[in-house]
Amino acid sequence: MMKLIDKLIKRKTFTQKREILNRIPKGEYCYTPLSYDSKTGIFKVKSCPYWKSIGKGRAKCTLYKIKDKYPQDLTLLWDMVKCCGLKR
Repeated sequence: MMKLIDKLIKRKTFTQKREILNRIPKGEYCYTPLSYDSKTGIFKVKSCPYWKSIGKGRAKCTLYKIKDKYPQDLTLLWDMVKCCGLKR
């Protein structure tokens, strides 16, 4: 896993890379599930600190430096599907 993060983050120390890696959620998505309210249907999550909404139907990964160019782009970033492949 460190080889992939080495490619993504150049000129950082091992400790800095480890800190960045520790912030990324485990699994296939750019979030960690927190709770689900069955009465309201609301699913609360903690987003990856590198995932950002950039408008209606668009998002970007500041770590990987990619973004959706159009609403519902093929990257699936808006749906918070990981593009980095880290901690899957």
